[in-house]
Amino acid sequence: MEVKRKLRRVGNAMGGITLPQDMLKNMGLSVGDDVYISYENGTIVIRSQPKQSQSEEEEFREKVISIIDDYMGK
Repeated sequence: MEVKRKLRRVGNAMGGITLPQDMLKNMGLSVGDDVYISYENGTIVIRSQPKQSQSEEEEFREKVISIIDDYMGK
């Protein structure tokens, strides 16, 4: 889903935006929730959870492989 929004001034800060209610609902977010904002390859990304580090991703992958191996009897 892509929507167009204007940047707004909020107090002394510039760059406030609003997000559509249906988008927030689909992400499971509500007023007061934390979001994580990053700038990646020329794109602003908003996540509802922090990005996993490479080591966390590798650790998760190894656990999944181990579980599958145990299930398959290897």
